Amino acid sequence: MTRSRSLPRSRNGPFGIPICAVTVLLSLVLTIAGVAPMASSANLVQAQASGSPVQITFDQVSPAVAKPGQTVSLVGSVENVSSSFVTLESAQVSTQDLALDTPEALEAWLDGDQALIAPEEVGRRALSQRLMPGQSAEFTLTIPAGSISPPFSFASLPLLIDITADDGTILGSTHTILPWYAASPPATPLQLSWVVPLTVPPEPFLTSTPGPMRTDAWLDVVGQNSPARAWLDGLRRYNPTFVVDPALLVPSASAADISAAAPTEQIPLPTAIEPTGTEPTATEPTPAEPSASLSASPTQAPSPTQAPLATGDEQNTTDDPEDLVELPEDSTPIQEAEARLQNRLARVPSEQVWWLPVADPDLAALVDLDVDAQVVEDVLSADLPPSVLEADSLVDRGRHDVGWPLWSQIDAAKLDAVHGLESDVPLSTLVVPRSTFADASGLDRQPTTRRTTTTGELTLLGYDERLSDLVSTMPTSSADAEHIQAVLGYTLARYQRTPADPGSVVVAPGRGTPIEADTVSDLGAALRSAPWVTQVPAATLIDDASSASSPSTSNDAEGTLTTTTSPSPAPSPLSLVDIDRIEGVRDTLSQLSGILPNAVAVQRWQPVLNGLYSTRWRGNPDEWVVPLAELESQVKIVIDGVHINPTTVNFLAQEGLIQITIVNDLPVAVQDLQLTLTPGNGRLRIIDQPTPINIGAQSRANVQFRARAVAAGEVPVRATLSTPSGLMIGEIQEVEVQVRPTGIWIYWVLGGVAGVILILGLTRALRRPAATAEQGPA
Repeated sequence: MTRSRSLPRSRNGPFGIPICAVTVLLSLVLTIAGVAPMASSANLVQAQASGSPVQITFDQVSPAVAKPGQTVSLVGSVENVSSSFVTLESAQVSTQDLALDTPEALEAWLDGDQALIAPEEVGRRALSQRLMPGQSAEFTLTIPAGSISPPFSFASLPLLIDITADDGTILGSTHTILPWYAASPPATPLQLSWVVPLTVPPEPFLTSTPGPMRTDAWLDVVGQNSPARAWLDGLRRYNPTFVVDPALLVPSASAADISAAAPTEQIPLPTAIEPTGTEPTATEPTPAEPSASLSASPTQAPSPTQAPLATGDEQNTTDDPEDLVELPEDSTPIQEAEARLQNRLARVPSEQVWWLPVADPDLAALVDLDVDAQVVEDVLSADLPPSVLEADSLVDRGRHDVGWPLWSQIDAAKLDAVHGLESDVPLSTLVVPRSTFADASGLDRQPTTRRTTTTGELTLLGYDERLSDLVSTMPTSSADAEHIQAVLGYTLARYQRTPADPGSVVVAPGRGTPIEADTVSDLGAALRSAPWVTQVPAATLIDDASSASSPSTSNDAEGTLTTTTSPSPAPSPLSLVDIDRIEGVRDTLSQLSGILPNAVAVQRWQPVLNGLYSTRWRGNPDEWVVPLAELESQVKIVIDGVHINPTTVNFLAQEGLIQITIVNDLPVAVQDLQLTLTPGNGRLRIIDQPTPINIGAQSRANVQFRARAVAAGEVPVRATLSTPSGLMIGEIQEVEVQVRPTGIWIYWVLGGVAGVILILGLTRALRRPAATAEQGPA
């Protein structure tokens, strides 16, 4: 079988019976009843094997939900993935009156574990095309109105698409579904909430040396084609809730360059946004009506009278960053991208923005490792570094008591531990897999629960693992129709469990899920077209749960918390040894800030250290050590970059000044550097230690100190440089001082020398002959 993606695989059907056993049993029953399976069924399954010469993908199914009397169009493409040419004769679509009304049945069909017992062809299109290796061809299959008329009001129908060769051979097949709805809109549809994490990826280039590679890395995070922008742009009309790492708003400093400076002037970001009525520069397609095609992509200009922060389908945004922030003329591409990202977040209603602690700390690892409470508090209460954009005003909006730990198993002790973590804002809501507190019957329809821990009330918001995993594996290309149909089918299966009271479901894609804005918009529009679904903010589900039930007091009862059905998350690269290493660098940086207060990079390196505690590194544990190693290297450069020039001094006085030269090889200035001098013996006494020293970047300074000679001889003076806190800078240097103290005899010698000079001068003057007088005329 050739498919772009599939639902998460499940081997068991309802009641734990293997799918293959159900299929065999169904075939046997139908055979006994006189309905023999068609001989082509086995061939269809074989044609879906990995050896198929063609791959089929779907770009559009229109309408996404079929109703009586509608014509259905399937637009897709077929690609020759073999090493030789293939000749395409036709494409055909078949179905059967089979209701895929459970998640297990959907998985079995989409994974190719089930075949149609009695397929009925409902559409065909001649292709008559020859494809060379790597070539592809588009096709459109039309299912005429009236061709589908199942004997039930709503269900997901299986669709089988075959591509045949000129000799009738099936070159390739794929499975998809078509939701069918022939009933009135339900009074209580299934409530669906989007809870989307917007976080920083585990990319070492984000903290690398400033340059093109670092710029490109940050543009991949916050730029036009980033996942954050895709989710913000694609879901803006569908009541999403964004769980944001504040570190996304301020690019991390370079961990490999001490001279990287941060802007000193911050540009405030207004919180009150007035509608501008301008056309967005990059918008998603307008959501289609239930009967409209998903391929329609007109843009919708905002209404001048529309509220700028309206929620739901009427929410309106603009993309022009100048509406909110007037960037300086020399702004960088990263700053411009950050401005656009922040403008989008500013337009999301505050109740739909939830802020994680800065850098998205790995709560599960901190609890599991039993990290020192003070370290945890410092990490959870970290502040944002300075930025050209004043992101603090944006972070002040929304909730700040939300955590998203990654655990494969949750118990009451872990909940107590994470709820008791010290921070500026204690965590009162956790996003967790739904199965951790689901009812054993599978009919528990509420995705939220409140628990009483030893430290107070804790709300658990449970996301549906299957649905979330399906969204997390959406293709990044435009061939997204197959996944969209699978999402619709899954929500319809959830609705069919209890149509009278379908409850709610939370969709939470994984951190950093790569996706395109058009795909997100198509998915939101398809769900909007489904009568059985209504998209609501997650806050609505929490409020409904709070008003409907009281907190549970049996937080440690057996069976109240279970292992999740999601795949186990990747392990955290953190260990207690690594944490000691991180905190050692943090302590050193803190002390270095005493001599480098104007080197902004020193203060900005602290967020890089906080980022090493982030959950993000579960996705790239091998690269976790790169920023830490770069910081350790920079610390060593600073410590070794200032040193005492070795010298030998002749001290020929009883008391006087001695001069020593300090060299600063760093590209930044240092100040308040402390020079401490300790004589190696008693022949010399230091009267006053030097005052704190300031040295410019890549320059030197002469430092004088007063000393007194006690006795003649050589004196090794131990010279050390340190920060005000006592951290030693550079190596210990011994200055050799040749002491020749001057006593009272020096005055006798000087007096004698002066007397000798006086006598010699007088003698010379007396020995000079007298001038002969001139004789006048007689």
